[in-house]
Amino acid sequence: MGTLSSSGLYTAPALIASSQTVTVTATSNADPSKSASATITLLPVSVTVSPSSITLAANQSQQFTAYVANTTNTAVIWTMSPSLGTLSPSGLYTAPASFTPPQTVAIMATSVADPTKANVATVTLQPPQPILDERWQGNWQSRWNSSGVWADPLGLHGKDRKRD
Repeated sequence: MGTLSSSGLYTAPALIASSQTVTVTATSNADPSKSASATITLLPVSVTVSPSSITLAANQSQQFTAYVANTTNTAVIWTMSPSLGTLSPSGLYTAPASFTPPQTVAIMATSVADPTKANVATVTLQPPQPILDERWQGNWQSRWNSSGVWADPLGLHGKDRKRD
């Protein structure tokens, strides 16, 4: 696995499918009974994506980060499936403005160094929680806040007023 030059330079293979151990032995030309060995551990490229899962509502964004190990080339190619929302080349995902919930989108980072190595994060798209308007609930209980001021967030009862 890999190549060894006549001067003793070992070069690992371009792609490593799984962890392997290589032993290189050098034997003296002057005295063939003398030798030394070195053990080299070859590790495959691995990709991790963070966060691994998240829930977003319409138009919300999330920056994904890919960590590529065991290679000097840490570049990745980002893809998504299904194509729902937008995904930038740097891993920034933005949920679509509208969708039929619930939806799940897979965000994949694939290693450029070893395209057989990838990792997937999951985006769950959920609609925003409805904001209930008290005008339609018939719920007109007094709402004094902790400062003793009548809270009228909808502006239906005139100005906020102090408790007597």
